[in-house]
Amino acid sequence: MEFICGLIGAVYAIVVCAIAVAGNPRPIVEHLRPRKLPAPEPQRWHHTPPRPLPTSLSVRPIRLLSSLNNAVRRPAVQTGDVPFDGSYEITRGNPELVEALLTPEITGLLRELMGGRGAVDVRPTSIELVQPPGAVLPRAQSMLARLSELLDAENRHWRQAAEAHNLQLIAHLPHAHLAGRGLSVHLLEDPLRTTIVATLGLPFPLTVAHRKSSDAPGIGNPILDMLLSVESPCMPKARALLDDERLTESLLAVLHRWPDSTLTETRLVLVAPGRLTDGLAEALDEVQALRQMLET
Repeated sequence: MEFICGLIGAVYAIVVCAIAVAGNPRPIVEHLRPRKLPAPEPQRWHHTPPRPLPTSLSVRPIRLLSSLNNAVRRPAVQTGDVPFDGSYEITRGNPELVEALLTPEITGLLRELMGGRGAVDVRPTSIELVQPPGAVLPRAQSMLARLSELLDAENRHWRQAAEAHNLQLIAHLPHAHLAGRGLSVHLLEDPLRTTIVATLGLPFPLTVAHRKSSDAPGIGNPILDMLLSVESPCMPKARALLDDERLTESLLAVLHRWPDSTLTETRLVLVAPGRLTDGLAEALDEVQALRQMLET
C-alpha cells in the first residue's frame, strides 16, 4: 500500500512539472542552466600627485599585434632602456617629452610595478596601477608615490628657475609658462621647443637673426655679415648699435647657440629646441644680460 501511495505521489509530481513546463518553461530551464559567475575585478591602486605632473602616458605590456607592428616600424616612444622597450608600449603624451622624462630609474620602477602583466596610467592629476585579480603588491602605494616624485622632477627645474629669477610660475608642464619683469618663458609643442621672450624698447625698427643664406642683408661689416642677417630702414643706427663689441659678442653667442632666435626693436626671442631643462637658468641669465646691454 505504501509503495502504491509513493508511486501515485511521484506520478502526480511529474504531471505537475509537465504542466508547469508546458505553461511557462523558462523559469525551470533557467534554474537548470548553470549560473554564470561575475568576472573578478582587477586590482587597482591610485595615487594623487601633490602637484600636476608634466605629461600623460599609458604603459602596457606589448601585445602580439603591437609586437608585429613594432617589427615593421619604430615605436612612437622609445626610452633607450632595451628590456623595457622590448616588453612595454607607451601611448599618450608628447613622444619627445615622454622619452626625456622616462629615465632608467623610472622605467625600472614601472617594470617593478607592472611585472609583465599590469598597466600604469599617468595623468597630470592622478596615477593608476591596474593588475590582474588577486595580485598582491605590498609596496604599490609607496612605489606610485616615488613615481610621482620622479616625474615631477621636470617641473622642479621650472620652479627653481622661477624662484632664482623672480618670475611667476603660471603653468606647469606640459604647457609650462613663466612670466614677470618683461620676461616670459614658454614650453611649446609640435615641435617641442622652449622660448624665452624679453620685451625691448629700441628707438628704431630692427631685425637681427642668424644668417642662413648668402643673400641675406647685412650692415657692411665683413665679419658680422658672415654671421648675422640685419634688416633696418635706419641702417646707420643699426651699425652704431652693433659696434658695441660686448653687445655683439653676447648677441652672437645667443644666435650661434640657438640659431632660431631673433632680435627686433620690441623683443628678443630665444628659441631652443626641446625642453632646455638643465640650461634654462643659464639661458635666462644670458637673455637678461643682453636686454640690459640693449637698453643702456
